[in-house]
Amino acid sequence: IWNWSFAAKSSQGDQLVLRHSSFKSALLSHRGLAPRAQSFRPPSKVEHDVDATCLVMFDGDHTLLEISQILIEKFPSHFSDASAAFEHVANLSARYNSD
Repeated sequence: IWNWSFAAKSSQGDQLVLRHSSFKSALLSHRGLAPRAQSFRPPSKVEHDVDATCLVMFDGDHTLLEISQILIEKFPSHFSDASAAFEHVANLSARYNSD
């Protein structure tokens, strides 16, 4: 959270003080906070299985294309086509392999 103030005086000597804060710039909701709680139990989702499969194959032995082809075989109803599977793998790779 950032806070800052601005003060100015008019030629008549009146002072104007403005206080600003980023506190209300992003309203927090239960949906956004609950998954970060220590007691939260993530539900089983196919998206988790897809990402786990990718991460296991980020081992230096598989290309992104090979991984995407395995995803299509393992999760045929999750991706609309080979391009969507490859895009998912590429995005995940970028997330974990960018400096």
